Amino acid sequence: MPKETAAFRHKTFYRKLEDILRQIDEEDGLESMLTGILSRLAEHVMGEESVLSSGRLYRRDRRQYEIVRSFGARGKELLGERVESTYPVFEQLEAHRVTYFLPDSEHYDSEIESRLGVGAFAAFYLGAKRDYVVAFGIDDGADLNEVMLTLNALRYAISHRLKEISIEGQIREARDIQLSLLPRRMPELSGYDIAGQSIPADEVGGDILDLIEVAPGILGIAVGDASGHGLPAALQARDVVTGLRMAVERDLKITAVLRRLNRVIHRSGLTSRFVSLLYAELESDGNITWTNAGHDPGLILRADGSLDTMRSTGIVMGPLEDAEYGRHMLRIGPGDLIVLYSDGVVERLDENEDEEFGLPRLEQEMRSSMAEGLDASQICARMLERLRAFGGHSPLADDVTLLVIRRLAD
Repeated sequence: MPKETAAFRHKTFYRKLEDILRQIDEEDGLESMLTGILSRLAEHVMGEESVLSSGRLYRRDRRQYEIVRSFGARGKELLGERVESTYPVFEQLEAHRVTYFLPDSEHYDSEIESRLGVGAFAAFYLGAKRDYVVAFGIDDGADLNEVMLTLNALRYAISHRLKEISIEGQIREARDIQLSLLPRRMPELSGYDIAGQSIPADEVGGDILDLIEVAPGILGIAVGDASGHGLPAALQARDVVTGLRMAVERDLKITAVLRRLNRVIHRSGLTSRFVSLLYAELESDGNITWTNAGHDPGLILRADGSLDTMRSTGIVMGPLEDAEYGRHMLRIGPGDLIVLYSDGVVERLDENEDEEFGLPRLEQEMRSSMAEGLDASQICARMLERLRAFGGHSPLADDVTLLVIRRLAD
């Protein structure tokens, strides 16, 4: 089976972060929400496998910053501790938004940090007037690039999540958006049998399924996931699909398409979500070229029983403005089956909520359908029924998207 890549692990981190942010919807007031986020980060993100070892939330009080929440290090002992706003560290944050400080950094005050029980740390501002500072202790020898990636993702996600809470109640308005994103019909590509379906878990979903006629004999294929549900996810999915269609019309290379989409998502103030996307171009002669921004690996089940995967070629879109994406190419032979899906398929829980459906079951179901000679529509329908039955026919906890493409025998 495919091995987990670094990009795929990053996606797992972003999903944990998204789960934490969804839990703050009913909190009262900015400080309450921020302390709730920090508490959950300490519980679910900080630890042995994280670059973050402790956390503190500072609130500005005139010319000082007071610690109002603290985890790790000296913990609650730090509550009420104050640092002057003239400390150069805060000035550096004004200039860089997110930055880290080492004991040998120019503006590092060892007396202040020793009093707080802190060594190396990283921090960022929050709040419209930058009334709050979130700081995290980092272990000696930590990968500073990993620290900055994590902190940028946290700041970006928390800042934009706070902006969007007020619009969560408008979810019904996005229904038309969700419907408009789905292909009205499955386009035809000579020599291929194509079927797909996208089922939202909520009134509006964040999964992406689009097929674009790029040129005669070339089909563009997009499957993705704007993390979360509801209006923000639908708006982000709409932006991705619209941008993708426009870019394809301009005949841009797929790596350039993802770079541009990533910048749009990063700069957007509409949502805090991250987007994974697998975009491919399939030619009628069997060539397939793809780029994968942190999405679940697509499967290519060969007629001879072997397996190829369409792995990640870059991280999910959104956290980093200058993310780069590679591309790969394979050939699809007669009888081969392409399976693209969202994580709602492989992460579907059984009726006891003890076990996920998983990638091995997905491959096994596809192999069985191929052996029985089912067409793409039948494969898709049977797979979705298997998925519902696996969960005891309970409501879907996440959006489910499945696309099946089979190259016909010569």
